[in-house]
This record gives sequence, structure tokens and C-alpha cells, in this order.
Amino acid sequence: MKKLMTLGLVVFLVGALAPAVKADTLIFSDDFSSGFGSQWTTGTNSALNSTVEVRVQNGSVEWYQRYDYIETVQSFDTAFRVEVDLERTQGSVQCKDFAVELVGTENLCGVLRLQYGTITKDTINLGQEPATNSRSANYQGVCVDDVTGYKMEMETVSPHKGTASLTYQDGQVKFAFTNYGGMTIETPWKQAGTLGPRKIRIWATSEYRYVDAVRVYSLSAQPDKSCSYVDMSNFDVVMPCLIFDGVRYRLRLVHDPTIPNGLYWKLDESSIEPAE
Repeated sequence: MKKLMTLGLVVFLVGALAPAVKADTLIFSDDFSSGFGSQWTTGTNSALNSTVEVRVQNGSVEWYQRYDYIETVQSFDTAFRVEVDLERTQGSVQCKDFAVELVGTENLCGVLRLQYGTITKDTINLGQEPATNSRSANYQGVCVDDVTGYKMEMETVSPHKGTASLTYQDGQVKFAFTNYGGMTIETPWKQAGTLGPRKIRIWATSEYRYVDAVRVYSLSAQPDKSCSYVDMSNFDVVMPCLIFDGVRYRLRLVHDPTIPNGLYWKLDESSIEPAE
């Protein structure tokens, strides 16, 4: 009986981890080979910086000071995913390296910090956007270590580059990062409501940060609300939304490496909480 129950759990997990079928249409793409052109504007936190220093060099957007940003002229609506190919070549910042926001929204900004000092993790979070004219204590907006319920991390790889993505669909937002090695982390979905057309703003928090390309896809499929995935740092299975008897729950299944001949998980009862 124990073997049957374990087998049932493994089969259930395989089904939960299967990717959703989606139909994506590329509606915006820029590799900056022609500079910013007419597709972008630039700006900064004017309380910190007197001028905007971000510019295109050799086909990449390059930051020369903290908290400059680039922003699309075009607005995007309904359901879309923005993908940002980015890289950091030097230095590390405790709060975050990059931020991607939907202009005019609140607490829906996706942030990424690549390896920080001796912390060999790439970490993402969702929360408050950076300020455009403030030196207040929270001008940075959300940091990756803030307690929000949306922090995710994985082991870092070198070089420190990859693709960050912010997805808006079905009145919800999530943020993800795929590193140079092809491994991905993503936040749970966060309720956003009906946003209307929004421009995309991309921040960097220090020099030696680069963006090589930006793409936006229109999404026609409904998102997979279960959104289960494996935390590659410890092989735990994170389930941001499991529907049981009509109620949504968030939980974690903990990998048990002591059981031989296969992959086995057990429920972390302390992780069970209502999901949004």
C-alpha cells in the first residue's frame, strides 16, 4: 500500500509539472542594433541623478549610474509577456540588479538579483516599483530579500546573464528568470486586476548592467494556474496553487533523498496556506 501511495504521488507530480500548451505571438522586438530609435524613451530617479546616462553601445543598452531606466513608447494590453535579455559583468548590489515594471501600476514590479557577494544565488521577487523622484527610505522599491510571498531563488551560474520575463494574463502577474544554463525560477501568480494598456519600464541599479534585446509576446492561452515547479537548489516541489474541494492552497512537497531507487516527496504541513 505504501508503494502504491508513493507511486500515485509521483504520477500526480508528473502531471502537475507538465507545461501548459500556449500560443504566443511576437508583437514587439528590439535588439538595439539601431540604438533606441523611436521605440524607447529614457529616464532616471531625478532625486538621485541630475542627468540620464543610460545609452546604447555596440548593440546593447548599457547603464553608467544607478536607477536610470528605459521605457517603451508602445503600450501593451490584454495578455502579454515581456522578455528581457540581460547581463551583469561586474559588481553586485544587495537590493537587486534589474527591475521590470508595468508603468502606472503598483506593487507589480519584478526584480532580479544575480549572485551577491558570497551568496551564490540568483533571486527574484515581486513588489513595489522604484521611485522616479525620491530619496526616501523606500526609493529603491522592493528588494529581493523582502518578505512578500513571491521570493524565489536558485543556484547561480557564470556568466551572470539570462532572460527575465514579466507576464500579465487573466488579471494576474508573475515574474521569472532563466539563467545562462537554462534553469528557470518563477514567482507565483499575483492578483493584478484589469490594468488596461501599459508601457514597460526596465531599470538597472548600478553600472556594468546590460540589456541586449527585448521581446513582447501576445498570449492567447489561459495560464496554468497550478504553476508547479521544482526548486533546483534542493529538488523540492513548489505548488503555488492547488485546488482542493474548491479552495486554493499554496504548499511545498519536500524531496526526501534518504529513500533509494527513485524520487520521493513528503508534504511540508507547515507550508500549507491559502493561495490568492
